[in-house]
Amino acid sequence: MAGVLSLCGAALFSRHLLKGLINARFDVGTLKQTLLASGVMSGLIVSCQLLYYDLRVVPCYVLGGILLYLFLFSRNLKRGDLDLISSYLPSRLLPIVKVIHFFGGRKLRQTLAYTLEE
Repeated sequence: MAGVLSLCGAALFSRHLLKGLINARFDVGTLKQTLLASGVMSGLIVSCQLLYYDLRVVPCYVLGGILLYLFLFSRNLKRGDLDLISSYLPSRLLPIVKVIHFFGGRKLRQTLAYTLEE
């Protein structure tokens, strides 16, 4: 218990010190959309497992949940987000950018062309 209280105290004190140095703001709309997409993905996986549970089918449920998450989440991405993702990915994983673009729609089309040219 003392360790947990010590950790919480350190976290609160760090927040107090950094509050004056860093003025970070969160995009609340994107946070809500991400939470919604995560909840729907988790709900899909759990409900499918409740209806029919077999260990051999669980990867299919997870894949379906991930595709649903990408469908809901990638529509909220901006071009800068896709540039950031592609800058961190190694070259062999760049097809992930194509998958995100497939789900993201038209607004990411120019970014995909820019990313693949680099």
